[in-house]
Amino acid sequence: MAFLHGTITVRRANNPGPQIQLSDENLVERIRRRAGQPYEKILPDQAAGWVSSHHILDTDLAPEKVLEGDYLYMDLRVTAKKVPPALLRAHCYMEEMAERQASGREFLKREEKKQIKEEVQERLLGMVPPSLRSYPVVYSTLENCWWTAITSDLVGDLFMELVHSSLESRIEWIGPEELALAAIGPDGLRDLRPVSFALNNTAGQPEGDALADLGPDFLTWLWYRTEIEGPAFELGELGTVEVLIEDDLSLEGEQGVARRSSVKSGLPTHSAEAKAALSVGKKLCRCRWGVTQGDDVWMGQFDARGFVTRGLKIPSGTAYQEGGVLESRMGLVERYWALKSALFEQFLKERTGQWAATVEDMKKWIAAKDEK
Repeated sequence: MAFLHGTITVRRANNPGPQIQLSDENLVERIRRRAGQPYEKILPDQAAGWVSSHHILDTDLAPEKVLEGDYLYMDLRVTAKKVPPALLRAHCYMEEMAERQASGREFLKREEKKQIKEEVQERLLGMVPPSLRSYPVVYSTLENCWWTAITSDLVGDLFMELVHSSLESRIEWIGPEELALAAIGPDGLRDLRPVSFALNNTAGQPEGDALADLGPDFLTWLWYRTEIEGPAFELGELGTVEVLIEDDLSLEGEQGVARRSSVKSGLPTHSAEAKAALSVGKKLCRCRWGVTQGDDVWMGQFDARGFVTRGLKIPSGTAYQEGGVLESRMGLVERYWALKSALFEQFLKERTGQWAATVEDMKKWIAAKDEK
């Protein structure tokens, strides 16, 4: 399980309902009812089920395997049996050729080809091994939330269904819009207007979606802030943190992927490519960054649109050694999220305050950027 060792992908989902009681004697039994199928019994249709974090085939969900301190931890395993397209085409071709030779015909009807394909696929499904993929998930009673490595909508839907059916709980994915709603309320969200950092923007009110751009606006502002005022941020009770926008930059314009710029080589944050992208209004959506507090350093690929961090390397955890391995590492994950959220709240204060002046300062910063 990634949360137990190595780098991790971190995405948060809140449980909007009552806290899941880890002391409930029926908890593990409810999880077992939705355990993954044994390998030899996996059906062709895609299915999801729980397995332990020991390995992808372990469906023996004993309490000592899924409970530690304030956490419930396991893997969501997604299984599917699918015939590789090239293999299906090859077998269909051979079957069609055999049918043409047997019937003495040069061509087959469309209906005949369809029937051959269905029969071939059914036969091959019994021969191909199932594909298995697992996604670590951890429920924390401390914050009544889930920490997951799930980033796709399809797997996210499977996770939501499984949590609902086995634990009678709901899932609320947390991204920039949800964090902003909690910080500034629905009226504050409605008052937000789209913003453009393009240097030659003379078209008046920018087009776009202010809520969809909250993440990119935040990360672009963070980049500006670290270069103009330095990497240190005062976060109140959380203390001081330093932020470094490193490399592997991905900037997007209003048209999304069609207008994406990737800057990786050299010194990306000071490159001519980065300045050119910013100058035409593209915003920083994803980058490799570092967050430092004291001796603790978190580094990973931060995707601002979904508030997801991939390949997150967490500190050694010397300050959290009173618990087990999972408790130690999850304490550091939760600390990272708290620091990241506090940085976002600082951005929101500026976004809902003297934002017009900040935008003008950011445009001056973009105009002054030079390749180094």
